[in-house]
This record gives sequence, C-alpha cells and structure tokens, in this order.
Amino acid sequence: AVAEAAAVADTAAVTEAAAVAEAETAAERMGSLFVHAALKMNSYTLAIDDQIELYGLYKQATEGPAPVTGGPRRAEKIAFAMWESWILRRGTSKEQAMEEYIRVARRITTAAEAKEAEEKVIPEGSLFGFLWNIRSCCSTRKVPPLMDAAPEPAASRLPEAERQLTHRELLKRSSLDRAKAYSVHLAYRGHAANEAGEHRSAYEYFVAAYQADATAVHLISAANMLLKLGEPFQATLLYERALTMTLTPVQKAFAEEKLEIASKLRLREEMTLVAEASAHANEAFGVPCAPPKMPS
Repeated sequence: AVAEAAAVADTAAVTEAAAVAEAETAAERMGSLFVHAALKMNSYTLAIDDQIELYGLYKQATEGPAPVTGGPRRAEKIAFAMWESWILRRGTSKEQAMEEYIRVARRITTAAEAKEAEEKVIPEGSLFGFLWNIRSCCSTRKVPPLMDAAPEPAASRLPEAERQLTHRELLKRSSLDRAKAYSVHLAYRGHAANEAGEHRSAYEYFVAAYQADATAVHLISAANMLLKLGEPFQATLLYERALTMTLTPVQKAFAEEKLEIASKLRLREEMTLVAEASAHANEAFGVPCAPPKMPS
C-alpha cells in the first residue's frame, strides 16, 4: 500500500512537472510570438508586462474563455501571470478582445512610433523637418539672400542703444517679409508638383514653405501629400499640429475632417499589421487565429 501510494505521488509529481514545463513552453512561445509581432509593427521588443497583457487578450480573442483548471502554478510567475491575464478576460467576447488587443497594441507602440516619426519628420536642430536641401526646389539653385542691412531710419539721431534696436527691428521685418514671399513661391511649386502627380516632391516643397514661413496652411498641405503617399501616421501628426495653430473656421473644419480620415486610415494600417503578425503566428506556432475585423 505504501509503495502504491508512493507510485501515485510520483506519477502526480511527474504529471505536474510536465504540465508546468508545457505551460512554460507555451508562455515562452507566446512571448516570442508577441515579440515578433512587435518587431513587425515597429521594430522594438515588448516589455514582459506588455507581453502578459497582450497574451490574455490574444488568447481570449482566438480561443474564448480560459478553462478554470489546468493552469500553471503560482511559483511560475510569468506563466501564471499570462494565464491570469487570460482568466481575467472571461467576460469579454472574442470580438471585444480583438478590438481591445488592437487598442492596447496601439497604446504600447504609439510612444515609439511618435518618437521615430518625430525624428524623421522633425529632426533635431531644425524648425520643422528640413529633410531635404532647399536648393533643390529653387530654379536659382540657392536661397535668396537676406538683406545685409536695413535702410537707416530718420531716427538716426536717437541715442545709440535705441538706434540699434530700431535697426534690428527693421532688419527683422525685412527678413520676415522676404521669407514669407519665398514661402509663397515654394507653396506654388508644391501645388504644381501635386497637380503633376509628384506627391513626394510636393510634400517636400510644402515642408520647405513651412520652414520659410511657419503657417498652418503649409502644414496642412504637407499632411495632404502624406495621405496621398500612404503615410497616415505622419499625416495625423501634421494635422494635429496644424490644429494647434491659428486657422480660419473653414481651415479648421477642413483640417479636422482630414485628421479623421487619416486616423481611420492609420487604424486600418495598424490592424493590417496585426493581421499579418497573427498569420505569421498561425504559420510558425500553429496558433489558431481569426483575422481582426477591419473598420469600414
């Protein structure tokens, strides 16, 4: 009887160890899956807490409610946390879980995406993403020079400090007027490039126009070109920035409408990335996966 009891205990221990090992393997595979998904989405590795949260949502979305028994032991912290994350979603439908998965993935990646896009669109050391050599947009092949000096005012008999201040203000006004005229020239060339179907060149002209004269109209025009180029995330950044600037009611309504369109396109693009990552998971790990529902 003692030997039989010992054999049963040994069998139970082996079974439990096998279950724990299987759970750890599953957790590791799912962790690898989400690291891969993150790499496909934005080329960076997920933190363990983010893996745990996405694991629970993904399992709920693809398999439904978790069984209440058969999970890993509490001692296996990561595996148990993943299991618990799944258990906590029992009241969520598969569709809701997939939608929440998309939202969480978007929240997790937004900071990294925003930083990457900010560095790409608005590099350090420039007023606004002067990504392209301004000389390439100008038929004269050089930036029109600013005035070396402003005309001396009639106040030249004022004390030297006041006279210098007046001189600097006039020089500044003259420079701004010249920059504004140049920005109009660049914007005109941008519209011409857009009409010719050269949207990348048009985008660069509008960026240069904004560099010369930081008005919201040039920003909106650049964002419109990004939409045509299939870059909705960068477009949303520009529309959002433009909406913080001075706009007429008509311009504001137009920018808000375009921002809504860009946001929908961005969501659709992100859901496509998730679908691709899920398809890879199904192929590489044999994980059942239903593609996320695309927005209309």
